[in-house]
Amino acid sequence: MDADAAGQGTDKVRFSKSLSKGEKVSTAFRKEKIKEALDALGIPYDWGTVPNIAVMGSGGGLRATIALCGTLVELKNQNILDCIMYLTGVSGSTWCMSSICKTENWTERLKELEKHQRETLTESQWNFETAANALMKATNDENYSLTDFWSYFIVYQLLNEFDESTLPEQRRSSENGKNPYPIYAALNIKSYEENLPGTWFEFTPHEVGIPDLGAYIDTKYFGSVFENGQMIEEKEEKNISYLQDYLRSFQVRMAAYSGGEEVDNLSSERTLSLIDPGMDINIAYPLILRPERNVKLILSFDFSSGNPFETVEKAADHCAKHGIRFPKIDGIKPEDKKNPSGCYIFRGRDAPTVMHFPLFNKENCLDKIEEYRIQFVTLKMKYTNGEIEKLLAAAKKNVVNAQQKIWEEIGRAVAPSP
Repeated sequence: MDADAAGQGTDKVRFSKSLSKGEKVSTAFRKEKIKEALDALGIPYDWGTVPNIAVMGSGGGLRATIALCGTLVELKNQNILDCIMYLTGVSGSTWCMSSICKTENWTERLKELEKHQRETLTESQWNFETAANALMKATNDENYSLTDFWSYFIVYQLLNEFDESTLPEQRRSSENGKNPYPIYAALNIKSYEENLPGTWFEFTPHEVGIPDLGAYIDTKYFGSVFENGQMIEEKEEKNISYLQDYLRSFQVRMAAYSGGEEVDNLSSERTLSLIDPGMDINIAYPLILRPERNVKLILSFDFSSGNPFETVEKAADHCAKHGIRFPKIDGIKPEDKKNPSGCYIFRGRDAPTVMHFPLFNKENCLDKIEEYRIQFVTLKMKYTNGEIEKLLAAAKKNVVNAQQKIWEEIGRAVAPSP
């Protein structure tokens, strides 16, 4: 089998660490749009080597879902989103992403999508019959698990939306160049617990797979059965409502595509069990730092609870262990963990620059950081209109307060070589 065979439209496993053809096409079109945005803003850049900029959203339940939406709206208002190549999410942030990225020109309709999110969370109703029918259908699958129950009876109730679209349907919105390319994250629990290669698992509109091992399949075949690199049983595509569950925190079983030398540590397992990446790093640094993605500037919006620097510190540890270039995390004062600023910038030689944005900070919450943390806990299951508006305001103010710093770092990242 050709190790560089295209993943899309084929029923074979693609063994390669290169990006999928679909992602290459999507990012090539997106790069032209980014150049247009830089031209319009009068920002000089090297035409042939414009580096990529990524926005990352952490986990954090519905708090992250709402906050990422507000962040994206304000990034668009400030013309920053037009310069972004990648959008990655973990856990609650993926709930926002999966909802908006199915819209073909979603970056131009963010205010409308924000309104839809608010109305859905506060006015829509969970339908027992819809959930029960979906669950009964799922019981016919040999890989039926607790994930199916949580998807249709818990996550559906949280989001008040039963989304029957599929991830491959996001190809249209990804390939037109109008929107950042979405990357969703999960963890392979076996590799994580046994400290083996292949812990991080990624989902894009074109492929799902394990970057460390260079093993991918077409996204529409996720859940199908593969043996010796060839599909032997095709299963029905999983819808977004199903994926929204395990992308948060519960185990899912998928038929493993084992059977190649590149994936020996999977070959003894018939299924892969995937869990929330928050078990490791609550934000998808390992996926966005793939060298093939050439990301030079990362805007990391941290919606986590607890230590506001845990994600970036864990990312630094991960990179040190795996020989990945990453900036030194310094300049954090002891008091910052309880009373953080709104933006921290970490730079390193031959490493991407990381801009780290704690959601609740002394600039957007003033002296009420703890009040915000208590009000918007991760396990908060329902939000009122007033609470959503308050959380959106905090997320948007984070971007407004840091807009000048962001533009300065964009200018640094894309500046022509001297």
